[in-house]
Amino acid sequence: MRINEEPQKDQSSQSLIRTLLWMTLAYSISYLGYLGRNQGLWFWYVSLRHPAWDLPTWAFTPIQTVVTGLIAISLPSLAEFKPKTSAAVHIGLALLALCLMATDGWIYFAKHMFVGSLVAQVLAGLCLAALVGAVRKSKPNIAFWFVLCLLAQTFQIALVYATWKLNP
Repeated sequence: MRINEEPQKDQSSQSLIRTLLWMTLAYSISYLGYLGRNQGLWFWYVSLRHPAWDLPTWAFTPIQTVVTGLIAISLPSLAEFKPKTSAAVHIGLALLALCLMATDGWIYFAKHMFVGSLVAQVLAGLCLAALVGAVRKSKPNIAFWFVLCLLAQTFQIALVYATWKLNP
């Protein structure tokens, strides 16, 4: 029995290490966006007029943390796709979505560029939508996670647009 258990233990520890590495990468990207978001969130953003359906300011960081986490825990599953070119495309789309969301922290909150923010947000949403379409049949649970991320992204796009229109 012990002979059979060793490879299984080794495989599960390798899987855990890969997952932790993917999560570290995803949260590092997200943290870079947080640095930009934090520059303008408490001064510039709170001084703007907001739609009635806006979230409290403190809610942005927890929501972004959950979205990043959902994308991060999907990355090891995306790496399992065959052929490897599909895996690379899926991982690339997920990381591009994270990078665009992080860039938006700088474009919107630090540089106060509404249109640039909308472009980054829409492109991130398109990456997430492409991922939903690509994995919906083979990995429906992962597709569901991306749908949740896409819903949060769509809300963010609507919020940026509405705030832009209220602050010409």
